[in-house]
Amino acid sequence: MNSVTRVTHSINKKTMIRPMMKKICNLLFSLFTLLFSQELNGAPSSSFTLFVYMNGSNLETTHKLATSDIREILSAMKDSINNDNLTVVMLLGGTRQWHTRDCLGLSISSDSLTCVVITRQSVQKWRTFTAGSMGHSSTLSQFLRVGQSAFPAAYYGLIFWNHGSGSVGGFGYDECYPDDRSLSLREICEGLESSRLPDNKKFAFIGFDACLMATLEIATSLSPYADYLIASQELEPGGGWDYRSVIPLLASYTPSAVPDLYKKIVRSYINAYGGNEEVTLSVTRLNAVPALTASVEQFFSSQRAALVPSTFPRFSKARSQSKSFGMPAFTFSGPDMTDLLDLCNRMAEPSDSGLLCDIRTRLREAVVCSSTSGSLSHDAVCGLSLYFPCYNLSQARSLEEYYHCGFSPDYFSFVREYVRQWQAGYASVSSSTFPDKVLPDALSTDMILHTRKIYAVLLSQTSDGRWLSYGMDGDGITLTPHGQIENTSDSLRQWNRKWIHIGGKTVAAYMTFSDSRSLNYTVPVLLNGERSDLILRYDEMNPGGVVAGARRHLNDQTPDKGITPIRKNDRIVYLCPEFQSDNNSPVCYQPVDSIVAQKKKDLKVNLLSVPSGTYRYGYCLVDLYGRRHYTRFTDFRK
Repeated sequence: MNSVTRVTHSINKKTMIRPMMKKICNLLFSLFTLLFSQELNGAPSSSFTLFVYMNGSNLETTHKLATSDIREILSAMKDSINNDNLTVVMLLGGTRQWHTRDCLGLSISSDSLTCVVITRQSVQKWRTFTAGSMGHSSTLSQFLRVGQSAFPAAYYGLIFWNHGSGSVGGFGYDECYPDDRSLSLREICEGLESSRLPDNKKFAFIGFDACLMATLEIATSLSPYADYLIASQELEPGGGWDYRSVIPLLASYTPSAVPDLYKKIVRSYINAYGGNEEVTLSVTRLNAVPALTASVEQFFSSQRAALVPSTFPRFSKARSQSKSFGMPAFTFSGPDMTDLLDLCNRMAEPSDSGLLCDIRTRLREAVVCSSTSGSLSHDAVCGLSLYFPCYNLSQARSLEEYYHCGFSPDYFSFVREYVRQWQAGYASVSSSTFPDKVLPDALSTDMILHTRKIYAVLLSQTSDGRWLSYGMDGDGITLTPHGQIENTSDSLRQWNRKWIHIGGKTVAAYMTFSDSRSLNYTVPVLLNGERSDLILRYDEMNPGGVVAGARRHLNDQTPDKGITPIRKNDRIVYLCPEFQSDNNSPVCYQPVDSIVAQKKKDLKVNLLSVPSGTYRYGYCLVDLYGRRHYTRFTDFRK
């Protein structure tokens, strides 16, 4: 009896142990699987995960600029940090050809989207996604959702890398999907909303290593998703941010180091370019932006009440005189971004002083750091821009996507009415104010009030009788008290037959921006077969002028990233547009000369006598609606 009891007791004990051991084994197996899968995924959880949405575009295909920045990131991860706090997760797409094999040791295909993970210990191609446009919100959201799940962290950052076109054009230029190439501001927010961080946590920062993206509209739209915005009001050079400095700073990230850590990112960017480029970068505290937006709404609600046809000239002049970004020109209309505070200052009436003071206060609370290169130190650069149409009427006619970005209904109402009056005035007011095809010798008071700028114009006759325009130069041109156009350099009838030359060749030069310190011109060219502008600059460092580089044209509202230097063996074809006195005629460019850059003298800028031929010299008045009106031309033979 006792022995049977002992046996039964022993059996019962074993039957109790077996399920317990099974549970322990299952637990150990699950733990092993989790650890093993994390190792396969590329990295355990870290303190900071940085997502980089890298749309390579022509910047990589032609210039290898994405590869250059990846190389900077790799170098910094290897040589400049001594902890495992940072994981960099990059989505690579949007370009026809990647050049990453040498730096990554990986072949990246343009036929798919590739996710690369970089830690201090390793670099690996983590996974690929089916080919899709980097300009689609689903691509962004898929990348962020998968990345968050695989690489959890205490803090997250997000950098958008590529072209930028400001509040209207948005971010990116996917050269593989021309019909869906960019992320609008609305699409960026859709992508972020559908891939929220765990527990609705915000990104520590969202940065744009892209042109023109430090705008109030963008800051307002991103405020639910991030604590800070880091971006540039101006065009960015092709080299972009200095990742050799950014990576070590993020590897040491703590909330207590903010915003000083972001200020160091700004300083590293500005210092990387010294005085050689016109660069800006700012840091905006996004939880302070709603109050700033409310102040701006109140200001423009007041302006909307004052905007009628008779006051349109005041608003138009305020806009044309405010600080513009993106280098708008006759050869490139641009994205029409202007400095927020400078626009409000110029638009305000004395009765708006209280509203203006409130905007300044809210702006100081929101923009914690705004820095520029020395060449812009005297310019009105507050840290945030605002879209306000001025040069690009075709863009202003199609703003439906912009009106859905979720910014400010009151501001949209003001812009809609301004565009409506601009379009109406483009025909009716110009016809009544400037009734004749040729301007009189002395302008009337009404003409003067409706004038934005006056330029000297040089035309050259071709062998088949056509007239080509060699540009528009507004330097030194003023009006006398009697309304007569005066050129402090040469009077109309005493033109000395000189014009801007590059490498001894007469070029079509269009003045874009001037102040007491500098003059800038664009020269239309084909650079290695691509439609581009050479950028000429006159300043204290270069009083005789210098070719600062070239800017390629992507479309009429997406500038290329920064200014591309001219390199040896670059082929440059100089273009001249056929002269059209009709404002609505399309511009037709003709090749007039070409060079292959070999030596410095090939790009030397001079003011020289024009070659033998038949010329016309006169003036062009650009009115407040962007229409051109011409004086009588005087014929010259040389």
